[in-house]
Amino acid sequence: MIGVQLPPANAITLLPAIVPVESLFWYSLQVAFGCILFIIISLCFFSCREYKEVKEEENGIC
Repeated sequence: MIGVQLPPANAITLLPAIVPVESLFWYSLQVAFGCILFIIISLCFFSCREYKEVKEEENGIC
């Protein structure tokens, strides 16, 4: 492996071990909601069109 640890990913995988069993359902929903929220925010700030324009400029396609 590359030897790099990802603290947020480690936290998400280790937290269920210390979260009470009654809260595991809500924990999984909160993680899913957080992921969806970050995806929506990133789509709002970084549109695919801007990405394609930058790639086309790098490749010399205009």
